[in-house]
Amino acid sequence: LSYNGTTASVQQIKEYLVVLKNSSAHVVARYEADGTRRAAFEDLMEAIEDTKAAADDKDPNKAHVSKEERDSVSKAAEEMDAWATAESEKQDEKPGYEIPILTAEILGEKQKELRELVKKVMERPKPTPAPTPAPTPKPTETKEKSKEGEGKKKLDEDEEMKEGGQKAEEPPTPPIPADIPSEAIPQAKEPVGEGQATQPMEIEDESKPVTK
Repeated sequence: LSYNGTTASVQQIKEYLVVLKNSSAHVVARYEADGTRRAAFEDLMEAIEDTKAAADDKDPNKAHVSKEERDSVSKAAEEMDAWATAESEKQDEKPGYEIPILTAEILGEKQKELRELVKKVMERPKPTPAPTPAPTPKPTETKEKSKEGEGKKKLDEDEEMKEGGQKAEEPPTPPIPADIPSEAIPQAKEPVGEGQATQPMEIEDESKPVTK
């Protein structure tokens, strides 16, 4: 092996390879960055078109998104489109050996911003409607219901009193036939008070003849 027209050692050859790799590393990196940047630029342009379409979506399920919100999403897509086009043109004018001003990482962050904006605004769930409050009764209806309740309560109390009175009443005394002499009607005895002697009852002897 030779190095600069002279015989070189293995160690010198290895050192020369390191110099070649270092000098060409930036060229290889620029070439690879150019390929990934172009792919990222296409992805960003696709995200811009998707954002514009989302802002103009007429889906009834997205009717809760206001016109102002839709306009803000559409405006963000247009501004991103203008920025990406201008930066891409600047990058194309720069020599390949210079450090790029537009990279795939930068384009990827811009694409992420648009996707998150669409998700936040256009994919926001529909709000849950508030429960309908019960109608407030009119004062006249309240008074009528109160009167009805009082009347029903009074009727129930009257029924209970009536039923209780019927249970407490004694059965009526049967009428005495007119052909029965008054002597045959048993008379109520007066109660015997304390300290009074009880008079013996006289029992008539049925065997004695009755004097007329």
